Amino acid sequence: EQEIVDCNSSGSECNGGWYTTVWDYVKTSNRLAYKSSYGYNGVKGSCSSGSTTNALQYSLNSYDGNGGSTEADLASDLYNYGPVAIAVRCSTNFYSYSSGVFNEDVASSVDHAVVAIGYASNYFLVRNSWGTSWGVSGHIYLGRGLSTSNTYAYYSAHITSMSAMKLPE
Repeated sequence: EQEIVDCNSSGSECNGGWYTTVWDYVKTSNRLAYKSSYGYNGVKGSCSSGSTTNALQYSLNSYDGNGGSTEADLASDLYNYGPVAIAVRCSTNFYSYSSGVFNEDVASSVDHAVVAIGYASNYFLVRNSWGTSWGVSGHIYLGRGLSTSNTYAYYSAHITSMSAMKLPE
């Protein structure tokens, strides 16, 4: 994550950013440092990705940044592709979330990227980037069927083709 903040010059990662600019960076770099080698500081610094030897080397061939229009689309993408980047609105209640299913519409006026990693009939399981002290070990259960305008799927994006070339030593 810190490598993205430091090295990606095409986005505004410290101000919310957008995940497609991150994937464009990832697509051209063909490597990405592991968190253990490039720790998260939360502020933009100098890019030092080239000096990090513990990195995944890969080929990111394509991604779908168009999303869908329904929660069923998001569930389908999770099932077919795995983790899906989505955007949410960080309300006061979102910031202070600690447990249970979060039943507030956060799918409109979005300002924060998170990753949907699973789903059930009444929620999407979502990983946040704020560390394990937030939410349920860094995750939130976002209630389904709450949005009156957009759904989480409207802003979703997922990788469609990627292959690892070299794992860390």
